[in-house]
Amino acid sequence: MTKSAFLLGLLGVAQFGPVMFLSLFAGVVVDRYPKKSLLLFTQSFLMLQAFVLALLVWSGHIVYWEVLMLAVLLGLVNTLDLPTRQSFIPELVDRKDIRSAIGLNSTIVNIARMIGPAISAVLMARFGAGPLFFLNGLSFIPVIMGLYLIKAKSVVIKKVEKKYLSKFRKD
Repeated sequence: MTKSAFLLGLLGVAQFGPVMFLSLFAGVVVDRYPKKSLLLFTQSFLMLQAFVLALLVWSGHIVYWEVLMLAVLLGLVNTLDLPTRQSFIPELVDRKDIRSAIGLNSTIVNIARMIGPAISAVLMARFGAGPLFFLNGLSFIPVIMGLYLIKAKSVVIKKVEKKYLSKFRKD
């Protein structure tokens, strides 16, 4: 789009920088709110982001700063989504099955990371990027429906009065 290696690298920073710098704080947020609700929010937002990207690509008027802003938003939402998904597993399975559930989840994620780009490359060569971003948006619908239907174990969320960073302060 810009033919600039610097601007391409900046997109990577925009997407993964929030995860690197804000994950510690995201874990605190994840521990204080219902995980199912957080996942419904993050997955809905990611779906909306995919549809916006599809619309921008289809319009033919997409510019770099729009892609940069979408990358930042993706990074911010993933900062919350990733720890939420990982910490939701104990609410779904019994303690004795946690190792198997984590292994199954990792297997599915890694298979998707291998197969998804291969299929996308073939489809993009034939149909272009716009329809693929639209299909990506559509792919969130069954995920959101599945999350909505999940009956997770009840978890008591304790209200903590102490501020997280206060333990690092010297009095």
